[in-house]
Amino acid sequence: MYKNRLELTEDQVSRTVELPKGKLLEVVLDRSELTVRFYDNGIEIKTNHYFAFKAHDEKEDWYLITNMFSPYPKFGLGRVALELFTEEMNAILYVRAFDCPEMSDGSNILPEARGFVRKMIGEGLIEDNSEQDDDL
Repeated sequence: MYKNRLELTEDQVSRTVELPKGKLLEVVLDRSELTVRFYDNGIEIKTNHYFAFKAHDEKEDWYLITNMFSPYPKFGLGRVALELFTEEMNAILYVRAFDCPEMSDGSNILPEARGFVRKMIGEGLIEDNSEQDDDL
């Protein structure tokens, strides 16, 4: 049970995730900021570790992943962040090509994230746009 329950705004929705040893975290989608952040006992974990998305200019419901950092890699939090976003926003997610140069919006895929991205494409959480332009 949380000591400091996170107060959500009307633009936010959360999902509770249990990590090994019973540790509970809240994964929070902010619809107005297009972000998913992670909280422990009502306090944001590693404020630079979050997921962010950018709406496509022309394709409704398509969102570019511009930030993809989990505070605890390998515990399923990234998958939960993507599931929460796609379910609540009725979104189709895509990423830049792996060989994309560094982008000012942070949407280039770092080498250490490529395995995760491939896995999420395989599970259908991220659209496979490898045959298309980055801008779709």
